[in-house]
Amino acid sequence: MSEKFFEIENLDVNYGAIKALENITISIEEGEIVSLVGANGAGKSTLLKTICGFLKPVRGKIKVFGKNLLKLSTDGIVKFGITMVPEGRRIFPNLTVQENLKIGGFSLKSKNIYEDLFEFVLNLFPRLRERLKQYAGTLSGGEQQMLAIGRALMSNPKVLLLDEPSMGLSPKITGEIFELIKKINNQKKTTILLVEQNAKLALEYSNRAYVLETGKIILAGESKNIKENPLIIKAYLGG
Repeated sequence: MSEKFFEIENLDVNYGAIKALENITISIEEGEIVSLVGANGAGKSTLLKTICGFLKPVRGKIKVFGKNLLKLSTDGIVKFGITMVPEGRRIFPNLTVQENLKIGGFSLKSKNIYEDLFEFVLNLFPRLRERLKQYAGTLSGGEQQMLAIGRALMSNPKVLLLDEPSMGLSPKITGEIFELIKKINNQKKTTILLVEQNAKLALEYSNRAYVLETGKIILAGESKNIKENPLIIKAYLGG
């Protein structure tokens, strides 16, 4: 039996005595966009932080092509190809756009790959090309989100983790960002795990979805089917 591309098995994560995630099992095929849907406090961001090595689970496995990520350091996880765009963007405001992108590509060993990715990011986000010498802290919210995604892409990720990419953005800019996320997936075949408070948007742009409620998965399947589920419509889609 061949290894799955990305899988999480029976994952438990605690915050002290509080169980934050319980028996989480997720699989993602290479090239998919998969969304995690749930209310605030459901455990979505906790799961991303655990994948990145910021939190250590009580039990369970996280594997990419059979490689156990839990045995790697946070830096090792990035080098292996897992990169997160954190909630709130967290760019370096006192560095220029170009310097932020350069930091994103720190783990690359090939100058040619670095240059190819740099051009890909600037073609994807033309506004960043216009602002390369500008301090990142002076960018608009939408431009900062573009920079945060661009910086993550500079590490040439196998899996891109996006934590609340629409946070603080207008509906128009949010629409632009999600179209660009789709473009990244189409052009680079990057696998994307998306956490998004806007459930309607997340389900519209993903292939499959998992619904989290108080640290447990209560529903999983194709996004189009979940979007039509009466319970999900009532709880998350304003129906």
